[in-house]
Amino acid sequence: MSAITGLNHHVLLPPYLPAGRGEDLLFGVMLQRLHPESAVFNEGWAAPHYPVEDRSTRGKLNPVTVSASTATLIDWLGRPPRDESGISPEVRLLMLADEIGRLASMETEALERLVQSELLSKRASLLALCMESLNALPRLSAHPGTPDWSTFLEQSRDHLLSQIQSSEPRPVAEALKHASSDMETLRQIGADFAEAIKAWPTICDAAAELQMPQNASNASQPDR
Repeated sequence: MSAITGLNHHVLLPPYLPAGRGEDLLFGVMLQRLHPESAVFNEGWAAPHYPVEDRSTRGKLNPVTVSASTATLIDWLGRPPRDESGISPEVRLLMLADEIGRLASMETEALERLVQSELLSKRASLLALCMESLNALPRLSAHPGTPDWSTFLEQSRDHLLSQIQSSEPRPVAEALKHASSDMETLRQIGADFAEAIKAWPTICDAAAELQMPQNASNASQPDR
């Protein structure tokens, strides 16, 4: 999918960035910000997305936990400002870049408080959803897999409650420590990310002027 999304720019699309895990979510939330009123189709002829690595264990239900990560940025960007109504995708993209740039320039303590607030909000939301699902368990008793589902919900509830009750005071610093990085590196990545998004329309315009070499064009034609 990361290769196909860049082929059709009849309308402006956001860049698809190799952000490690979650790049599809990052692309999706930026696409939603650019075209919030557009429809999305998931058709059988769409480009398939096959994982390279073995994911045979991905079906295992691990308890839900919430920590500072790329997902936190995705959640933040997924809340569009109210003043974006009636604005072109090009301007929306610049506003998105400005938001990321402001995050990168925030003072450390302010950024820590913002991320802490975001994590608390998400943990509380997931806990409420978890409790709602636990209350619905009696209606699912006849279904296979209900005991595993019940265990998953109970463990997730306990993990989320523990995280809410013992919220880390500096979640960004904690995440950076586990990633063997530092705040200045994070700021530079954020600033570079913002500048890259601002330059994206120019890159798209330049790419539209490129022409495929004649020999490559001929090679791509099927035999008749």
